Amino acid sequence: MLNANDLSILATLKKQNNLFTEQDNALQNSLWCNGAASNYISFAQLFNMQKERIEFPKGNQKKLIDFVWKQSGVYWRDLPQLIDINYNTLRTYYYEKSRLSKFDLNKIEKSIKITNLAKKFDGKKIAWKPENAFANKNSLGENRTKEIPIKITFKKEPEKLQTNKKMFSAFDLKKKIKLPEKIDSLLAEETGIHLGDGFLSDKKYDFRVKGDKKEEKEYYKKVIKKIYKKLYNIDLPLKNYETTFGFELYSKAVWEFKTKVLELTAGRKDCIEIPKKFKVNDVQILCGLVRGFFDTDGCIYFRSQNKNKHYYPVINVTGKSEKLLLGFNEILKMLGFQAKIHKNREYYSIIMNGYANFKKYNELIGWHSPKHLNKIKKWSEKYPEIAKKYMVAIV
Repeated sequence: MLNANDLSILATLKKQNNLFTEQDNALQNSLWCNGAASNYISFAQLFNMQKERIEFPKGNQKKLIDFVWKQSGVYWRDLPQLIDINYNTLRTYYYEKSRLSKFDLNKIEKSIKITNLAKKFDGKKIAWKPENAFANKNSLGENRTKEIPIKITFKKEPEKLQTNKKMFSAFDLKKKIKLPEKIDSLLAEETGIHLGDGFLSDKKYDFRVKGDKKEEKEYYKKVIKKIYKKLYNIDLPLKNYETTFGFELYSKAVWEFKTKVLELTAGRKDCIEIPKKFKVNDVQILCGLVRGFFDTDGCIYFRSQNKNKHYYPVINVTGKSEKLLLGFNEILKMLGFQAKIHKNREYYSIIMNGYANFKKYNELIGWHSPKHLNKIKKWSEKYPEIAKKYMVAIV
């Protein structure tokens, strides 16, 4: 009969997508532990046993499985049924991709009637955590790639920008709008924002930047507003629209600066590309450009695998302009990222998988969007030991 604690644990596990389904089955079938025919083990005991893992010296877990196989006297294909362990689970144990659980070790010992197998193969008991459940770090995606050095192949240096009074309307002069005088990292970030969330009309002096109404309002208020004030001396008229949040700006000076000085394409963005003025031999400018684009159009998420939920970092961005995505992919590779570009129908995506990319992005480029920073903060609280290795103090 289940006690209140058992029922509570079972309910928790079912909410977590049956994380430990073997215990669930074991409970339903009233499994007995280690031949103790007179005592059922509680679900709480089963849960704790599955959380405990056995850590062996490299190669010894495989030796243990080989030993069990020989002692069983059955064919390999029949071994999973004999010891009551799923075939795929047994393979991960055999190839040392996952550490053997105490729960499964008990079943093995009961099946072949031999005890103290952990001691025989120099195993020691450790508590289950996502970062130590696996026998080697590669199973968590760590250390798969070597760090790639930064190698910028652009030859041009950042240039001073040529503007004139004819670019300003009477309204611009009244509002005391100013224009940037040089290419720097802040202008690069603003241009990245433009390439992501911005739209420049090809019919009138209209420029707008709008983002998600629910998730990006804080980013517009705390980051974008300050950028435009510093670059253009504009107090952005931020407001809610039907499905978005952002601003619409009417300025001849800003429009002509973007189209004639920076040479950004007005109108539809299907064929927009990175302006040549930003393809310079300057790491900070390139990083600013990437940060603005990925803060607006990109995303960071954490992929699940096996029992490890939302732990493996993936950074990606998607858009319709092939030239734009190829341009950013080229820059990311120069900065030392392992970036890949994919096409799905009419859309292109840049994907950067893994801890090496994640760490480099945090350290070299960084995030200004609270939406992304909050995701990373939640992940770091869930996996603090992994976070210590691959994060800088960004949240």
